[in-house]
Order: sequence, then structure tokens, then C-alpha cells
Amino acid sequence: MGKPKNNWFGLVLGVTNQATVSASNFLTFVILARCSSDDVFTSFALGWQVISYLRALQERVISAPFVSFAHRPTTDLPSWTGNSLAHGFVFSVVSVITTLAAAISLIVGGSNSEFGYGLLVQSMILPGILLKDHLRTVSFTTFHPILAIAVDGFASLLQLGGILFLGMRFLWASEPIELLSVAAVLAVSNSLPILIWFLNPPISWKLERDRLWQQWTTSWEYAKWLVVARAFALGGAMLIPWILAAMRGDSETATFIKCLNLTGISLTLIAGLNNYLLGLNVHAYHTHGSHALYRSMWSSALIFTAVLAPLCLLFLMFGDTLVERIYKDTDARSNVVTGLLGLNMLVVSWAIVAGNGLAALGQSQANLRGELANCAVSLVVAVLTIPWLGMQGSALAILCGNSCSAVLTYFAFRKCIGQDSKSPSEPRDLLEGIA
Repeated sequence: MGKPKNNWFGLVLGVTNQATVSASNFLTFVILARCSSDDVFTSFALGWQVISYLRALQERVISAPFVSFAHRPTTDLPSWTGNSLAHGFVFSVVSVITTLAAAISLIVGGSNSEFGYGLLVQSMILPGILLKDHLRTVSFTTFHPILAIAVDGFASLLQLGGILFLGMRFLWASEPIELLSVAAVLAVSNSLPILIWFLNPPISWKLERDRLWQQWTTSWEYAKWLVVARAFALGGAMLIPWILAAMRGDSETATFIKCLNLTGISLTLIAGLNNYLLGLNVHAYHTHGSHALYRSMWSSALIFTAVLAPLCLLFLMFGDTLVERIYKDTDARSNVVTGLLGLNMLVVSWAIVAGNGLAALGQSQANLRGELANCAVSLVVAVLTIPWLGMQGSALAILCGNSCSAVLTYFAFRKCIGQDSKSPSEPRDLLEGIA
């Protein structure tokens, strides 16, 4: 395993890597918004939310246990890595089957056949995206960010080339972009670059069949609380656009999704920074103890705040102009919406820092209360405010939910670290499964 040598350089690499990934996805949404109808754009965006949900679920089920145990002294890292890759492959297969079943049920039932078709064609994107996400986690956790940048950079170039080609066809021949074309581009661009990682893996890995189930149970013992917690939090956030669509229609929902996509720039920075910060937080605790963990977490929170606060101000002051210029949405009225969503991203970063602390301590169950509160608060606020405030109510609901989650997660961390009596060099009970 590599070692963190220059934290600032690692942070820059983390942000650079995530920027390449998010820029290609961001431009995909922009081109689709300009070169397709509202119903096609909305169908793709809602289908993409399902993909995002499965990516987040994989992060909790597969990637989070890998990060939490990788730096512990009793872990057999090659075996842990190889079997984690196998678990990720199984997860991707199950995800594709589940997505296809949901799509077919929507098409056959006729309740929302257009969205069902969109979900059907997007299921072909899933395997490449899910595996590439986990390989990125392995690379950054073992402090080999250059390989992650190579894989994601190649994928982004392929994706941007394909999407720009589709956009040019619209300009030249007035052929609107179809969902199947976008799905084909994303499937190829996210699958082919994976070969780079396996041709030059950052660490040695091996697949041990006799330990495959044992290590899965160890991972699941840690991840099950994260899965339950995240299912509620993401479920609430992802239901809000559907509630908005039901109460206010496709046009306002499309504008709201554009605002989400715009403020997702902040999420790019959060994910990029945390690619490196999470490993540092966990490494600090298992190398130098709780005081080092505190210092690492406070440094993380300050970095997030310094980077995201200017963006919050930008979204609040120029939201209308940005949405109109980027997406050609002249009826956006988005300043308040983008301002609230920008502030929400800052709050999310603080919640992530607290979650990193819990990951270092191995206290995954402590996330549950904050995520449950997130789901309940966001849905209640959404139902109460969307009929009168529309997009603003949706943004307010998301912000309120994540604010409750951040506060409760931080106090859960304070409680857990106050009760932690083990030396960082001592293995916890869960480590017996991977020793």
C-alpha cells in the first residue's frame, strides 16, 4: 500500500479526478437539455437518479467496508481487495437484474411506460459505472490517485466525445437526442477504461474463494447499518423531484433538475476532496489515535467550507443567469433555488466529515438516526411547502433534511469517540473475519 506523502497534492489530485468525472456528466445533462424535449430530459434525469441511488448503495455495501478495514493492521489487504472486487461484481449483476425488472414492470403496467423505457436502456450503463466507482475507491484508499485519474480521464474523454457527436447531429440534421444513444455512449465510455486498472493494478490482489463468504459477512456486519441509513436519506431526497412532478408538472420539475445539476458542481468538489480526505481520516486514527482523528476532521471541515462557501454565494446571486445561459431556460427564476441547494451542499460536506469520523471508529450504526431524520424531515417539509412554493419548497426540503442529518451525525460521533476505549493498534472484533 502507498502512503500519504503530500496531502495538498493528494487533495488536488482528488478534485482533479472527480472534476473529470463530473464535468462529463454535467455536460451530458447540458447537451441533453439543449438537444432533446423536456419529457426525454426528465425521463433521463429521473432514470439517472436510480443509477445514482445504486451507486450510493454500492458505496455503502462494498466500498465503505473496504475503506474502513484497509488500514487496519490485521487486514490481509490482497485478499481483502480481491474479494471486495468479487463482491462488487455480484452487486452490479443484482443491480442490473433489479433495474430491468422494475423497467419491465413499468412498461407492461403502462403506468409510466416512458420512464420504464428510459430505465430499461439505462440499465446497460450500470455495470461499467459501478465497477469503475469501486476501483476509484481502491486506488485512493491505497494512496494511488494517479491510476484513478487515468481510468476516469479516459472514460470522460470517451463520454464527452460521444455526447458531443450526438449534439452535433442535432445541430446539423435537427435529430433530437434519444435515450438509447446516450445510454450506448455512457455504457462504452464507462466500461472500456476499466482495462487500464486491471492491466496495472495499484496493489497486488487475489481472489480467495474459501474466504469469499467469510469476508462478505464481515463487510455486511459493518455495512448493514450504513445501507439502512442511506436508503432512507437518499430515498427521501430522490422522492422530492417525483413529488414536485406530481404537484407542479414536468416543466417546473425539469427546471428544478437543472438547478440540481448546476449546484452539483459543489458535489463534484465534495466527492473529489473526500476521495482523499476519507483515507486520511481513517489512516490518522489507526496510526496516531483519536486526537489525530479530531485534527484531521477539523482540517477537512475547514477545507470544505473554504472551497464551498464562495460557490454558495455565487449560486445565490447569479442562479437565474447561470441556468438561463447554460440550459437556455428563460423561465427559471432560480436564484433562491440554487442558493438553497448551494447551502445544502455545504451542510452535506459537514455531515460527510462527521461520517468519516464514524467510519474511522468503525461505528456504522451511529449514522442511522441522522439519516432517518433526514428522510422524515425532508419529506414532511416537501409535502407542506411544494404546493405553495414549488421548486423553492423542494430545495428547502432537501436543505432541512440534510441539516438535521449533519447535526445528529456530529453528536453521534462525539458520543462514540467519548466511549471509545480501545487503542488504535488493537483489532476490533470484526477484524477476526478478515485476519
